[in-house]
Amino acid sequence: MPNRYLTSTILLLTAQLGFWMTPLEIASANSNRPNYSSAWGNFLSWFQRKKPPFGGRGGDCIISPVYDRNGVPVWNVRPSLVWKGDTGEVEVVQKKRSFGKQNVERVQENYQSQYSGEPLLFGEIYEWKLFTIAKQSRLFRLVEPPQRNQVTADLQKIQAQLKAERATPESIALRRAEVFQQYDLASDALQELFSVQNPSPELKKLKQDVVTEFCSAQKPTPTAR
Repeated sequence: MPNRYLTSTILLLTAQLGFWMTPLEIASANSNRPNYSSAWGNFLSWFQRKKPPFGGRGGDCIISPVYDRNGVPVWNVRPSLVWKGDTGEVEVVQKKRSFGKQNVERVQENYQSQYSGEPLLFGEIYEWKLFTIAKQSRLFRLVEPPQRNQVTADLQKIQAQLKAERATPESIALRRAEVFQQYDLASDALQELFSVQNPSPELKKLKQDVVTEFCSAQKPTPTAR
């Protein structure tokens, strides 16, 4: 049978290379690899490189925006805070000035809050504050107008194509996330990922893997100051 022939071939090659793997070990090695069949699988290794230097405290963990001590650049003027853990109040602050408490929405096992205050300004550093048992925060800033305009133009190009294709909301989110990946805007890509309603099993798996990657580290992320 083809499967028996394939297994024999693998065993022969591994023996020639100087090490030996049993069929059970081969199957186990394959099962440990991320099981993605679509383009969503291209994102996990990228997100892994965006992991914060520390993890959550008491189960609380901010997923997006990603950590950057100087303020991570974001394209979306209505950025979202996504976290795992206890629910609580959230707000955006700039130079000790509060832009008001934001509404919190539960998204499956995580929480999400999209900024809904007054327009944010270019060149300013803002801080998402999360008030749970473990107070945490993330700094962010809007990307500068030249890059923002370039990203916007690329998004508009694919929007017309997706409309003609009658693409699903998840397909649209995937294509938009791919654009953000080209510009290394991980927070915007994560916002697309976590905003999809009724995600496919594969997208659910990616979200779970991202949460695991971001929240299983060693020590809590210090509150940004």
